[in-house]
Amino acid sequence: MARETADLADGMGQTVLVYDPYVVDDDVPSRFRRVRKLSELFAGSDAVSIHAPLTSETRGAVSTEELAALGERGILINTSRGAIVDGEALVEALETGTVAGAGLDTFAAEPPSEDHPLYDRDEVLLTPHVGGVTDEALARMSQRAAANVRTVYEGELPPSTVNRAELTEGDV
Repeated sequence: MARETADLADGMGQTVLVYDPYVVDDDVPSRFRRVRKLSELFAGSDAVSIHAPLTSETRGAVSTEELAALGERGILINTSRGAIVDGEALVEALETGTVAGAGLDTFAAEPPSEDHPLYDRDEVLLTPHVGGVTDEALARMSQRAAANVRTVYEGELPPSTVNRAELTEGDV
């Protein structure tokens, strides 16, 4: 999803900054500018789109300092995991005009409470974390699930097995 978003932004003539400490330089297309620090990403961007897994390192990684660096014209987009963004810091940044707006497809606690402070804000767009649930995506998920069942039935491990090292072929 991150690459697709970057390709779309690049296609619209935007300069794309990339921050990912786990991707090697050769995997970042030369048309994108790689930055080495999260603070550099926020300071150099008008909009930041988050595409990261939730880990101990990313939990709360976007907070007061990052939002301040994004600035009063900045837009934050989070379609990955809600807990990556410090929700209280985002509410405060919106209330004080530290950032211009946000687009959120996910919250730290889902579903959010009915009185969540972001619900009634004009500068916030909220979606129900179903952006990837298209007819095509649902078909692919069904086909992959069926293929995984066949693979196990045939005595093999599916390619999507995440704990492969913990299993042996005899465990299937």
